Amino acid sequence: MKKIVKTQIKSLDSINSYESKAIYHQNTLKYKEDDVTVVMEINDDNIVLKRHNNDFNYTFTFNKNNSFLEYTLNLNNYKFKIDFKTDELITKDDKIFISYTLEDIKYTYEVIIREEL
Repeated sequence: MKKIVKTQIKSLDSINSYESKAIYHQNTLKYKEDDVTVVMEINDDNIVLKRHNNDFNYTFTFNKNNSFLEYTLNLNNYKFKIDFKTDELITKDDKIFISYTLEDIKYTYEVIIREEL
């Protein structure tokens, strides 16, 4: 199904917002933020957020028990993994809200989903 997504990621010193067309199919939401392709796999207690472009690939796995980030720089195939804490994870039909702490920095990630007109 075709959708419109509004995304916003906030940290203490920055706010990034995007709006784009998306495809939603079988609990997977796919859209673009500038030159970055985003694929979000949505379940009640787990969200996998994959972001990639020509320079990098990274995957956030959000859940209350074991959250982590896997990051690859494409130029030299440098890979690393960071564990972090998901503070809040809310999934609804039209909204996803994630609050997490990564390297002592608090972030919120919000996605609002609506039908394409």
